[in-house]
Amino acid sequence: MSDDPLEGESANAAESEAAAESEATAESAAAIPACPRCGDPMVLVTVLGPGDRRVSPCGCRL
Repeated sequence: MSDDPLEGESANAAESEAAAESEATAESAAAIPACPRCGDPMVLVTVLGPGDRRVSPCGCRL
C-alpha cells in the first residue's frame, strides 16, 4: 500500500464512473420497449391502416 492519498481517490472515481455507465446502459435498454411478438427491441411502429401495424426493425405485425 502506498502513502499517496490521491491513489485511493483515483480508484474511487473509476469505480463511480463504471457504476454510472452501467446505470446509463440499463436505463437506455429499458427505454426501448420489446416487440410483443418476438421480444426484439421495438424502435418504430408504422400504421398503414386500420388493423395493419408493423414493428421495425423486426417486421412483426401487430
